[in-house]
Amino acid sequence: RVTLKRPAALPIYMAAYHAPNFTSEDSFALSMLSVILAGGRSSRLQTTLVEKKALTLSADADYDRTARDATLFFLSMRVAPGKKWQEAEAALYQEVEKLKTTLVGEKELQRAQNLVEASFVYGQDSLFFRAQQLGKYASLGNWKLITQFIPGIRAVTAADIQRVTRTYLREENRTV
Repeated sequence: RVTLKRPAALPIYMAAYHAPNFTSEDSFALSMLSVILAGGRSSRLQTTLVEKKALTLSADADYDRTARDATLFFLSMRVAPGKKWQEAEAALYQEVEKLKTTLVGEKELQRAQNLVEASFVYGQDSLFFRAQQLGKYASLGNWKLITQFIPGIRAVTAADIQRVTRTYLREENRTV
């Protein structure tokens, strides 16, 4: 844990978990986990931390499965004015713990898969995005890896989400 104290209007909180890269089958489930936690207005962190508890102005989860080397799974939030970061931290980890003990519902998983697939497919309308994606996968060793993305996302189950949360989002695997 590192605490950096500088004059700031609002605290920023970041936690990073060591996670595998694209060569691991877990990379698809970790991608889906980031969307379940912070993908859109109906995501878990948005509804709980921002809307219900009003502890944060924003909350995010980020994971880039296309890293060549081992990578990180990030959780971050901007703490709301007048709120303590310790309260926000406790609420954040409470959401993570829920995923370890309770399977994600089929509807929630389907919503996340639809978001990821739609973003990927609609992105193909942009020549820039398509070229960027092809270049990214080519830098991983084979541009054809891009064809595995949608099937990999669609194959993720609620049990996979629970397993990767238990495996990677652990305190001893975290830097704050």
